[in-house]
Amino acid sequence: MKPISLRRLFVAGCMIATGAALSSPGMATPTVNTFNPSLLAPQPLGTTVTLTASGSDTDPGTISYKYEIGAAGSSTLSMVRDFSVDPTFIFTPTEHETTFQFKVTARN
Repeated sequence: MKPISLRRLFVAGCMIATGAALSSPGMATPTVNTFNPSLLAPQPLGTTVTLTASGSDTDPGTISYKYEIGAAGSSTLSMVRDFSVDPTFIFTPTEHETTFQFKVTARN
């Protein structure tokens, strides 16, 4: 199992990408090809945004995805969904307008 992570910032719909890969020797690493929101920024508070990741891997098997969220610039993220074969995550900010950081990790 070799995870690859892709981080994005969310400002009521805006995404900015940075990435990092973690791998084990001798095994292929899954690649996160895309990580996109259903709506672009800005969006009013309470608007539902669907985040969708897609990945690929040269090893056989099903890719699963884990989603984490935190405040932009924070080193602390909270898991909002553990590994699942569903590549989407539904996000609806309801408390206050701010910038969020998302991290999606793919594994096979």
